[in-house]
Amino acid sequence: MKTRILLLASAVAVIAGCGHNDDDSPAAQNYRYTVSVQNLSANQPLSPLAVLAHNSSFSMFEVGQPASVELEHLAEGGSNAELLALSSSDDNIYTGTSGNGSSCRDE
Repeated sequence: MKTRILLLASAVAVIAGCGHNDDDSPAAQNYRYTVSVQNLSANQPLSPLAVLAHNSSFSMFEVGQPASVELEHLAEGGSNAELLALSSSDDNIYTGTSGNGSSCRDE
């Protein structure tokens, strides 16, 4: 279970792009990210991934503190819907998308 939480957190941290525009022009900038996740656990399927692009004011968890309700839903129930819903309710999240869960890998 910790692996899933850390994996999700790592994926989110990797794609956190900088939304700051130094020239203060109103033109929108587009960014494209490719996120690859490999399941290295034996016979343990992954929950569907939730990938969020956010600014530095957003934090999904704090080390040493209880997990957010949204992260708990992912870890305990395998549902990323609550995390993705944050993208419409939190101004610090620019967008969110869902990836597919994976099946167990054959070795």
